[in-house]
Formats: sequence, structure tokens, C-alpha cells
Amino acid sequence: MTQHTYYRSLRLLQLEAVVTGMIFAMPILTIFFKEEIGMSYAQIGLSQAAFTLPLLLLNIASGWIADAFSRRACNMFGDALGVVGFGIYTVATSFEQVVIAELIIGIGAAFSTGADTALMKAYAEKLNLSYARISAQTNKWRTVGEGLAVGLGGVIGAYSPRAAIALSAVTYGAGAVLSYFIVEAGERRARQGANFREEVSHAVRDMARITRYALHGHKPLMWRIIGYALSRNVTHSLIWMLTPLMVLAGVPIAVLGIGWILNLAGVWLGSHLAEKLPDEASDLRRFTIGALVFVGAAVGLSISVNLITIWLYAGFGFARGWFASTMPPIVQEQTPDDMQSTVMSVAGTVGNAIYIPLIWGFSALGDISPQWSVLGNLVLFAPLLFIVARKLRTT
Repeated sequence: MTQHTYYRSLRLLQLEAVVTGMIFAMPILTIFFKEEIGMSYAQIGLSQAAFTLPLLLLNIASGWIADAFSRRACNMFGDALGVVGFGIYTVATSFEQVVIAELIIGIGAAFSTGADTALMKAYAEKLNLSYARISAQTNKWRTVGEGLAVGLGGVIGAYSPRAAIALSAVTYGAGAVLSYFIVEAGERRARQGANFREEVSHAVRDMARITRYALHGHKPLMWRIIGYALSRNVTHSLIWMLTPLMVLAGVPIAVLGIGWILNLAGVWLGSHLAEKLPDEASDLRRFTIGALVFVGAAVGLSISVNLITIWLYAGFGFARGWFASTMPPIVQEQTPDDMQSTVMSVAGTVGNAIYIPLIWGFSALGDISPQWSVLGNLVLFAPLLFIVARKLRTT
């Protein structure tokens, strides 16, 4: 493969990350769930737990398949399932159908998560580029795409929520096409076995070995995985509370989409500043900055929600952008090349094991008040973030 081929594949993969992040339905999904499907906040939480369940069950296996067979094919397959899942959403009329759609989207995410970051790291190494900066750059432009999708999705969704959801299926279709045109890169995981049964047996044992190595055998990697898992969840479980928080603050319904764009501006700023970090910045510094911003925003919104303090939600956006840009490279730098997808899938599985019960619990708190969800996140995550920061300082 030539340098030009790897460079073209890197740019196509970055574009794939951008277009699959353009969820046009995002600003109207909570209202869609409540008004068109008739779901409670607790049911919304359960539907998101359904999305996470396949990630919890399949993530490690799909990551190993990507490492052993084809990261490119796994990424493409994951995007194709996203098309199917959002396609079901466009005709869903019940909570059960929403759950089915989320399960399919979750299976797709299990195959693409880990495969895409492993490919991106491999391309960066082939081109002698800083993977940390490539990761931050990708997240920054992905945020721009999200902002455009949220702005347009809010307008389109005001007239037809299902049309906004259908556009999300289209973007995943574009992602699958882009994945088709990239090339394989990175070291492959060895496969063994004289027949199918022996190969499956070896694969299961190998997955178990990698999981033990990541979560027990290599302490620096273990604590970085825990930090990655927590960083994904400190803001993710609150995303469904943005619209209710804005309504509680007195933001007019007609401009709720602008609130989402301002939140994404925080994500963009977090990614942009992460891109400017020097390569020699410590893992502790990369983790602590995002943690402090999250805690500050959560404290403010726990005290009061009004037209002034609602701007603090952008702090959650900043933390999301910062963590999304800095934490995957922190984990991957500690990971051997032939298990990149699998270890990232292990990290994702740890995060999902945390997320499934929390998204239901925090969403149920939202039935009392969206402010209670923020307070619950703060009380749970602040001590855990502090513990991880201390461990990163010593490992």
C-alpha cells in the first residue's frame, strides 16, 4: 500500500465518523418518545439500555472478529445495521418497536466500535502522524456535523419527526459506502485451529486472555479503561435531559434546537483544545481537565436551573468533546497492535456495564425533575473520577 492510499483511507474514515455522527433525529427524539410513542422517562431509559445491551454482550466478540478478520468489514457492517435500525424507527408506533430498533442499532455499534479507532490508529502510524491529534481532529469535525444535523433536524422534526429519523438512516448508509472504499491496516490477531470448532474454541480462549490482560494483568491499562468507561458515562446519561432541562429553565420550544447547537459548540471547543495539547501531556492532565469541567457544570445545575445557569450545560458538552478526543488514545497507547479493537471493545463493555443500570435510574429521576438527574450524576461520578485521577497519577 502507498502512503497516498493510507492518507485517502484516513480521510474517508474521518468523513465516515462525521456522517454517522449526524443524527438528525437527536433534538426531537425525547419529544418523539413522549408524544408519538407515549413513553415515560423511565421507558426512555429502558430503550437506551436496550441499545447498550448488545454492546455489553457482543462488544468483545465483535472486537476480536475485527482484529482477526477485518476491521474494515466490521465497520461497514455496523453502519449497515444502523440503516436498518433507524429504518424501523421511522415506522415505530410502540415502545416494543422502539426497543427492537435500538437493539439492532446497538448490534451495529458493537461491530463498528473499536474497529474504527483501531483503523484510525493504524493509518496514523503508517503516515507517521500523531494519533492523539487525529482523534481530536476527527471528534472536532464530527461535532460540526452533529451541529448541522441538530439544527436541520430540529427544523425538519418540527414538521415531521419521522422524516428527521429517516435522514439518520441515510447518513448511516453513506457511512457504509465510505467504509467500503477504505483499506485494511494494522497487525492481525493470530487465528488457530484445524477446523471450525477448534477455531471457535481458540477464539473464545483468546478473548478471555485479552480481557484478563486488560482488566487485571496490566494495571496501567486497567485504570485507563476504567477512566475511559467513566468518561463516556458522565455526560452520556444526561444527554436525554437537555431538552427537559431547557424547558424547565424557560427556553421557548421553538428555539430548543439552538440549545442543542450551543451544547455542541461546547463539544467542539473541548475537541479543539484537546487537539492543541502537546503529545507529551500526561494522562493525568488529559483526564483531570475534563473531570473538573464536568463537576463544575453539574454543581451549578444542581443548585439552580434557569435561563442563566442552563448555559452551564455547555460544560457537559465540553467534557464530552474533551474525553472523546483524549481517552481512546490514552487506552490505545497502552495496547498491543494486534488487540486494538478487542481492548477498545473491552473498554466499551465496561462502560456499558455501568451505563445500563444508570441510564434507567437517572432517567427515572427525571420523572421527578430533570435537576435530580444532574444531582444523581454528580453524587455518583465525582468520587469515582477523583479515584481514577489518583490512580493515573501513580500508574
